[in-house]
Amino acid sequence: MDQIIVLMIAVATSVAVLTLISLGLAVIFGMMRVINFAHGEFIMLGGYATVVAAGQGLNIWIAILVAAPGYFGGDLSFGALMMVVGAFIQVQGPAVVYR
Repeated sequence: MDQIIVLMIAVATSVAVLTLISLGLAVIFGMMRVINFAHGEFIMLGGYATVVAAGQGLNIWIAILVAAPGYFGGDLSFGALMMVVGAFIQVQGPAVVYR
């Protein structure tokens, strides 16, 4: 019985994450009329940063808090790094595509 509850929580968490990602893509497409695949890329980079921080021995909850500003463009070190990466992609991405 406990395994069913844990499985239901895991499924609900996965559904919530996928719903947030798809809502973000829908909002960007609805407002800009452009499909922006970088949205998923930045979510993946934030998840990767969380895994790396946890792999270095940091508690998983602290690792999520450290990497979370990267998801939202916050002002901590990883958030600042993601803002620089995002700005570079925003400037150089269209230049490469439209050559």
